[in-house]
Amino acid sequence: MTGRPRESWAGPVLRLVHSPSDSVEIDLEWTARVGQRDDPDFGSVSDWGDVALRAKVRFVDEGRGHPAIGARFGVLLPETSFGNGLGPNALRMSAQILASQAIGGVTLHGNAGLALHDEVFRTHEQRDFLAYGLEKGCRGPTRTASCGVACGWDAAASAPTPPSGEGSWPRMAGGALPSA
Repeated sequence: MTGRPRESWAGPVLRLVHSPSDSVEIDLEWTARVGQRDDPDFGSVSDWGDVALRAKVRFVDEGRGHPAIGARFGVLLPETSFGNGLGPNALRMSAQILASQAIGGVTLHGNAGLALHDEVFRTHEQRDFLAYGLEKGCRGPTRTASCGVACGWDAAASAPTPPSGEGSWPRMAGGALPSA
């Protein structure tokens, strides 16, 4: 927001997941508190964190010669205050199509869809992004590990800095290792 490096903290994170059936998952995630200490522009401040609501539904199970197909919908409800530099106070939503296919000892997962983000510095404006992701999961003798991930956001003209989490990195057994 200010262009200066800053350090912030967030937590605890509360996540509730409910699966009313084998093909539906609904989750709520809330970062209870966010803050920063001794910020050169805003001082020491804290506020409530944002709330994320997501739903995932599988339309078609994986079968011989065709992948599993589903959809994921999500909305991030702004709770943090823009005025004290803790967050953009902007609504964000996404809708994506998901596909997964096992091929031998590897499972490929892919998603693509639309992400809409309210513009932080321009009232009544929004940014539309292509949200995408690819993952190659490798099955070992006792567990499945993710062995490669690529995800991100793409916008047509003069895109703002995309949300964190985009890029490509190797990932093993749930731990992420950013790559250069």
